[in-house]
This record gives sequence, structure tokens and C-alpha cells, in this order.
Amino acid sequence: MTNVDNVYRGSVGMEKILRNLIRNSWVAPGTHELVSQPNDGFPFYNIVRTDEHTYELIIALAGYSEEDIEITLENRELVVSSKGLVTSPEVEEYIHRGFTSKAFNRKFVLGADVEIVETNSNNGLLTIVLEHKVPDSSKKQTIKVGENRSKRTQLNG
Repeated sequence: MTNVDNVYRGSVGMEKILRNLIRNSWVAPGTHELVSQPNDGFPFYNIVRTDEHTYELIIALAGYSEEDIEITLENRELVVSSKGLVTSPEVEEYIHRGFTSKAFNRKFVLGADVEIVETNSNNGLLTIVLEHKVPDSSKKQTIKVGENRSKRTQLNG
């Protein structure tokens, strides 16, 4: 049994959290140790709360056009990726090359009630606006004493 197998062994009610942990991890070569995925930190990003239920995911992508970027959402996993940029043939020699043109794949796991409401790109920053849509069943409700909220009674009523 590997250490990865041991993660599930003692978990009751934690399966969803553990699946997300393992999805964003990998087993180091030559070991059975679960470690974070190797990542050089690119592209850099900020997550900003703009109000109680809205967030902005801001990703720095200087030099990448909208056509160079792919955004996908599947099974609550938001993926922002690019196959990289084609280097301009008219540049003969870089004295210093500080801008990258490499391929990347950045993943974010969204909560069950989080939706993408807007995306835009401006001045080398990709902004993805996320909104936490609180379902009515999760919102605070005030119930009066003696109030009958049964659907059965309302239907027969």
C-alpha cells in the first residue's frame, strides 16, 4: 500500500476535499510520497474579493493575445492555458528577454456554487469574474412561530 492509498483509508466524510488535494498533487518520481504539483509559478495571479459574493481572478499574461489563451471549465475545474507564443521572426537577437512566450496550464478548483460571470483582457491582464451564487435553500430564512411550511398541507389545503 502506498502513502497515497493511506490518505483515503482514514477519511470519513472527507472524500471531496481529498479528491481535490490529490487532483492538484502528484506522486514524486521514485517515491510514493504525495507532493504538490511542480509549478514555476507562471502565470502569476491575484484573487480579489470585490464584494460579499464576487471575486476577480486576475492573471498576468503580458504579450499573450486573447487568441493565445484558452479558458475551460469542467467538473468545477477552471483551466487557463496557452500553447505558447510564436516568436517574431523580425527580432534577430535579444539582448535581454524578460517576457516569456512559453506554454502554460494553470488550474483552479471552483466551489459548487461559483459561476464565471465575465472574462476580459486589458493591458496584459486576464480578468475572470467569479460569483458565488447562494442557493435559496442556503439563505437565511425567518420562520414565524406557528407557521405551517409543509408543501403537503398547502397542496391539500
